[in-house]
Amino acid sequence: MAINREGVNSAATCFGLLALSKIISEQGRQAEAVLLAQATLKVAQQSTNYSAPHLIAAARKSLGTALTADRKYAQADKVFSEMIEDLKADPEIASRYQTGDLDWAIALIKTGKAPQAVSMTSEMLTKAVHEWKRIRPASQPYEHSMHLPCKPLGRDPKHWLNSSRQSLIL
Repeated sequence: MAINREGVNSAATCFGLLALSKIISEQGRQAEAVLLAQATLKVAQQSTNYSAPHLIAAARKSLGTALTADRKYAQADKVFSEMIEDLKADPEIASRYQTGDLDWAIALIKTGKAPQAVSMTSEMLTKAVHEWKRIRPASQPYEHSMHLPCKPLGRDPKHWLNSSRQSLIL
């Protein structure tokens, strides 16, 4: 419908293909998801009616994710690397875009680049913890920030059902 209304190389078509690629991937149809992600990237790159480096980055990320799921790790690493290079050309977008990716880390590990994967995931964790601390009100204790059920330590299992108020403390 977006193609008829907006045109082949429109943002709407790009978003539609991006969403469809993700849905197909979640269904486990990785080869088809790769094809759709490639089409998404092509639409984003050939667009003449908008300038969208963020859409090109999203299309590359989707393609890298699909390639990783399809076990094409070297290709995925290349696509993720191209995404970063494109983002470097626009510092404003690069500053707002999450460059690390767990699928990329898997591709790095599978292609023998584990130290890069460790560095990337460590940076991702550091940023996530920093952001979590930034948005968490100082008066809110950690144990009330995340209500993750956990097994009470030192108790008999028959008491576990009565301990729904306990939370995991990070």
